[in-house]
Amino acid sequence: MRLIKSIIVALVLLASPAVLAQAAPPAPTRTFGGCNGPGTICFGPSALLSVTAYNLTAKTVEASFSPGLGYGVTFFQKQWYATGLDVFVSMKTGPYSTISYSVIGKFANYLRIGVAREVIGGNKSWYIPLGVGADIP
Repeated sequence: MRLIKSIIVALVLLASPAVLAQAAPPAPTRTFGGCNGPGTICFGPSALLSVTAYNLTAKTVEASFSPGLGYGVTFFQKQWYATGLDVFVSMKTGPYSTISYSVIGKFANYLRIGVAREVIGGNKSWYIPLGVGADIP
């Protein structure tokens, strides 16, 4: 009996860690987009929070709170220098609320700058929004 216990203990101690490890869950997949094989080009939704904008029509700098949702392409998404281009719909709040469409460039994963046009409300101004954002997995 002692020999059997010794054999079991030896087998447990000598067993490969892979035998005892649990299987890793599969990597999550993107619901509304995806990446190419090497992961250098990805398509998918993203979120934006524009905190200031330069109004090209009135030639003024405006502080605003403009959350938005968009869809676009990101290059080198897993790197700190990820860049890309998104099309957004956002709502600008402040003295008057507007809905705008914009094309936003993204840099260093989180920085966002682009060009936007008010389409509902406001005076249909063109402006350059600046803010932060993130891709939605």
